[in-house]
Amino acid sequence: SIQRLKMRDPSFDEKEFESKVKAWVMLFESAWCNGDLSPCRFFLTDNMYTLYNQQAEQIKENGEKPCVEDLSVPQCRVNRWRQEEDKEYLEIYVTVKKRTYRVKRNEPQEVVQGDRNVIYSINYIWHLLRSAGSAARNAGLRAEECPNCGAPMRINQSAKCDYCGSFLVAKHYDWVLSKVEQLEMTYHRTGN
Repeated sequence: SIQRLKMRDPSFDEKEFESKVKAWVMLFESAWCNGDLSPCRFFLTDNMYTLYNQQAEQIKENGEKPCVEDLSVPQCRVNRWRQEEDKEYLEIYVTVKKRTYRVKRNEPQEVVQGDRNVIYSINYIWHLLRSAGSAARNAGLRAEECPNCGAPMRINQSAKCDYCGSFLVAKHYDWVLSKVEQLEMTYHRTGN
């Protein structure tokens, strides 16, 4: 299926794309810990962005803060591609290693969930989608003008104008993350 993708999109480079997804994982984990997913907006579908923002807000309301340490992405590979009607779908196999836990926001030494001394290795499938033929149409994060007020906007799948609040939805957009599927998780304890 990857060969069919390359025939449709000759500019697609597996290694380059895998490096891009690794960078997205690192950016997401940082944004998650900061409780602000806006730096990841360009590669998340509207539904994923809304879901993760709601979860981040709930964690804040609980007076907690997520923490991630020793983060690495030892494996990332393009797994499968398919096209259905006006959408293309790409599966990326990702392995993430990290220490992950939550602390009290006002008492960061007090762990309320997880364990600072455990390193997790988690295998995921990242499901991405884009509008069919987007590569040929130069889709991706690009500058647009708000159709309501004319203010400059940066858009991938959609965007909200910072000035007037109008939404702009792109007909042709580049790869965005639509689902994360956890396959398996292993862990080991380190010294205290």
